[in-house]
Amino acid sequence: MLSCLAGEAGNYSNFLLCKLDADTGALDPGFGDNGVKIVPIPQAVQTEIVGSSVNQSPQLPDGKHRQLVSRGMAQFELTGELDPAFNENGVLRSFPKSSYEYQTMNIMPYMSAGKHEGFLMSGVFNLGGYGRGWVGAIDSEGKLLRDFGGDGEVHFMKLPDHELTNLVMEPMLQVDDYLYVAGSGGHELFPKFIYRLHRDGRIDESYNDGKPVFLEVGAAKVFHLVQDGDGILIGIWGVEATGGIIRYDAAGKRDLSFGQGGWLNMPVKYMDPVSLTIREYEGSKIVEVLGGRYLLRHRIE
Repeated sequence: MLSCLAGEAGNYSNFLLCKLDADTGALDPGFGDNGVKIVPIPQAVQTEIVGSSVNQSPQLPDGKHRQLVSRGMAQFELTGELDPAFNENGVLRSFPKSSYEYQTMNIMPYMSAGKHEGFLMSGVFNLGGYGRGWVGAIDSEGKLLRDFGGDGEVHFMKLPDHELTNLVMEPMLQVDDYLYVAGSGGHELFPKFIYRLHRDGRIDESYNDGKPVFLEVGAAKVFHLVQDGDGILIGIWGVEATGGIIRYDAAGKRDLSFGQGGWLNMPVKYMDPVSLTIREYEGSKIVEVLGGRYLLRHRIE
């Protein structure tokens, strides 16, 4: 199933869903109107609703379909109707806390012992004229998981030993009982950094002494994190520069043996990538970078 938002730019009033035949890729005539279905956005959540060109919301083998909206997510049954079990009307427009106006930048599944518990959300909120980072957890119905961070959320007000504010937390990666969170800081939103948390939201003091690991990537943006053995791969891209991939080991140290001097080049300018994946292909391990208009693959092992 595919989905997007439909209507005038900045004033979307409908979800547009399409269902494709798994074998042929053609529209499934048994779904909606010849494979296409239009679902009105509930009136209570229409204001300033926006979406992205590529749907990056978490899809799981649980009989649901999900679509990102600004600051939140919509959840559908595979028949195309909004799921009333998720936040009552199927759409979660903001993190369910009233203390601040949270802007959600990233959503991912939240797992426990291989079981889907809900979702992790991350982003930024304003306090005193400065952006502050946050990570929060909700259950599969859109309600707070209060055992995460003590009350369902973790705040990043400033970085230790730095005066940097204006923090934004974006890509996340859960590896067993640890959560890696990438962030940006400062007026121009760099430098970039990685925190490692325990699954319950506590900062992991064994990873770089509980301090953020700063990434030496200048003003480039972190777009994705993926597990690679006992380390992580970090996807990087810049507006004018070509993108690349770097690797950090289990201790939070840069792996200079990866790629060329610690940098695997992805030769596409203005790449605006969507995802980074590790795959087995013809007996080799490759990294795959997906963008809106391209697919890049590079053998790493």
